[in-house]
Amino acid sequence: MKKSIVVIIFLLSSKLFFAQDLTSKKGEPYLPEAKDWCIGVDLGQAINYVNGFLKTNAPATISPTISAYSIFGKYFKNEKKAYRGSLSIGFNSYDASNMVLDRIASTNSVSVFPAAVTMKENIWNRKTSLIGLSFGIENRRGKTRLQGLYGAEVGLSISNSKDKFTYGNALNASIISPVDVDSIADAMYSPIFGDANNINQNANTIIQGKVGNARIIERNNGTSVTLGLRAFAGIEYFLFPKMSIGGEFGLGLAYTSGARATTIWESIGQSINSTSSEVKVGSTTTDGSKESYIKFNSDNLNSIFGASAALKLNFYF
Repeated sequence: MKKSIVVIIFLLSSKLFFAQDLTSKKGEPYLPEAKDWCIGVDLGQAINYVNGFLKTNAPATISPTISAYSIFGKYFKNEKKAYRGSLSIGFNSYDASNMVLDRIASTNSVSVFPAAVTMKENIWNRKTSLIGLSFGIENRRGKTRLQGLYGAEVGLSISNSKDKFTYGNALNASIISPVDVDSIADAMYSPIFGDANNINQNANTIIQGKVGNARIIERNNGTSVTLGLRAFAGIEYFLFPKMSIGGEFGLGLAYTSGARATTIWESIGQSINSTSSEVKVGSTTTDGSKESYIKFNSDNLNSIFGASAALKLNFYF
């Protein structure tokens, strides 16, 4: 029985992959022709999306990097050459919350068991965005339903991420430690992104030349712009007339330039220019680092060109 199943599978697969018919029984051509258009989707992305949509009770899994979904299209100048383009787009928003002690209530009163400890909520919100565009030329070879393809394309992508922190405890001059770093205070943590690094309360840590006792309200991690050039090669098999499945591999070169990051700090203390001992709450905006780099490897730079070596489903019309 098992041997029969193996033989049947072999025969079916042989007929599928080595079939030479280029037209259906209804006379429909399998292969693309001049002036045909194509729309394609990444099957891996589509399956992941549907799987996540159906599993509503499953725990959330969010990548710490910016993720985007891609769609691509082609226009055939003739049956052997096509112009192709892609659009990658992603907007993500993620909240992490920590319950912390109500510092005013904890300072002014002592809770007696079994009375509940008064708590407040800190919220860390991270927003990410990515838009990528590409344009290229694709050449094709093959006289059967199994087609080889190769070519080159250029691309541009723009990405950004921002953090916003909302604290349950407002800074208050009557509290000795207005910014606290222990596990039940202002220091934020996410199981996805790790430490937020939103607190500066260290005698060795300096903010614009001054020892800080501050916490971050907003942090703009900067906008990155990437320009890329990529060569690719792959295969495509036409399962049905004007419908195919295939994949490709790319070798890419990209230059990325990032804008300078900015951070808004909230702190409490005495004004430098004040002659009184009055304590005030204020904010300071600081500039962070920026970076630029060149990357060259077998990854086809997903922010521009979509997934590498992906299983793609293509529709021609």
